[in-house]
Amino acid sequence: DVPNKISPYAISMWIQGPHGGTGQIRGIKIYNNIIKYQSGRGIALEDIDGAEIYNNTFYGDNTNNTTDMYQFFTNDGSTDINVKNNIFYTQLTTDVVAQMVTYGVSNAQVDADYNLYYAPNNVVPIVYSGSAYHMNDIALIRSTFGWEINSPTPANPNFVSTTDYHVQEGSPAIDNALPIDYITTDFYGNARSATTPTIGAIEYDASPAVLVTSITISAVGSATTISTEGGTLQMYTNVEPDNASDTTKTWSVINGTGSATIAQTGIVTAVTDGTVTVRATANDASGVYDDYALTISNQDIPPTEPESKSIRIIKENGKFIKHNGKFIK
Repeated sequence: DVPNKISPYAISMWIQGPHGGTGQIRGIKIYNNIIKYQSGRGIALEDIDGAEIYNNTFYGDNTNNTTDMYQFFTNDGSTDINVKNNIFYTQLTTDVVAQMVTYGVSNAQVDADYNLYYAPNNVVPIVYSGSAYHMNDIALIRSTFGWEINSPTPANPNFVSTTDYHVQEGSPAIDNALPIDYITTDFYGNARSATTPTIGAIEYDASPAVLVTSITISAVGSATTISTEGGTLQMYTNVEPDNASDTTKTWSVINGTGSATIAQTGIVTAVTDGTVTVRATANDASGVYDDYALTISNQDIPPTEPESKSIRIIKENGKFIKHNGKFIK
């Protein structure tokens, strides 16, 4: 259930049962992953009995590889393999790439549907099965294998950018996935539609969250020092934009030559002399933070020695009669 962003240079995820026979690994569920620029296999299953490959985004292939690259691959006796709600996207036009491959597996043991494929100019094979490539001809795949009956026509998923895999308005991935009862959130933990979810790892949101773009820390009186023993200083932040969906932040202190603590109310308390850095980090997915340097002094003053007093004792006939001026006889 932990989302992954995998940027491999070989096989990203390979799960293998006993080689050469009926699979003994059962009930595999792989979902809500982003797999980038694979250079051998994105997800590879071998000798598996029962797998659900749902709601993953396969993005791109390694341009340095000149041998076979398959975004999803299953072979050698695997059974009951379900591949649904995935985006298979490549930026390459070379014939060393295939987006889904089944080899040594009965086509009847694979149920592939509700997937979105894309390759520039439709030149990359969607499916390689046994010894036959099937190019981006969704009709032929449907008639040959009975797969992709409900899948949209191969098209660009319209990602936000090469690093942001949210799909934008008008994407064929929107509202076209099959609801899966146990997949209720996406890669980022956002809720999925219960009736018309989005194909791929990230759910489309018509009103997406507005992320924080900047945080600026300030202090009372623009102070940059704490010079009283155990002194405190109130810190504040200004968060932009004003309409950010989540303007909360987390305070922390990075101790340098000195040390201090900070409460989540923004109050810094001096501990030892030296320099510290106060940090405020946005709690949304932006990763934005700001730092503020403070110098702390007068925390290491040694305690004052008690004043010494002289004691005068007067003795008479073997008895004490005065102690510090008081008669004690």
